[in-house]
Amino acid sequence: MVIIKFNILFIFIIFIFIINNSFGETISKEKVLSLKAPKCTENKDCPESVDCFDGFCNILYYCHNEECTEIKEGMSFRSDANLENYKFYNTTDLILESCPEDFRNIEKCYTRYCLNDSNCYSNKCFNNTCIINNQFITTSCSVYTGFDHFICVKPEFENCKNDKECYPNRCNEYHFCTSAIEKNWLGKALFKL
Repeated sequence: MVIIKFNILFIFIIFIFIINNSFGETISKEKVLSLKAPKCTENKDCPESVDCFDGFCNILYYCHNEECTEIKEGMSFRSDANLENYKFYNTTDLILESCPEDFRNIEKCYTRYCLNDSNCYSNKCFNNTCIINNQFITTSCSVYTGFDHFICVKPEFENCKNDKECYPNRCNEYHFCTSAIEKNWLGKALFKL
């Protein structure tokens, strides 16, 4: 009986260790914004799974309000899911993208296929699509061309009020960030045509 309890405790401790190390260290957004980007000349100058881009290591953080996590292997973002292909985008990665719920309800927005809330960074899976969670604001923090420090903005598909809030630098007429350039065009990658 003691051996069984010890084995269960050991498995539980290993499980907690794996979970805590899978999704990166949590740090404050204030700390991220104070960081200088590591300089590099090639990928080997950067941490594992981070590319050298424009002379800096392309480290990316995702944040819920003021709490951020460095993106590591096992976490990813894609913007090309649609009605025809989202069911085929099965992934074991934590899905970083999320859709406005109103657009998912009318079958206009999709992410990769989720089975439950824990598959989504937003912690909200609805109709097999990760949905924006209004309990917090999601931002992504990275170094952008011409800067040596981190800047935090809302990623594609997040709710917005103006262009400056968005990474793709466009808040569309439906009030979410998009990379679509044409007026009244919601984005081939996001919506069914």
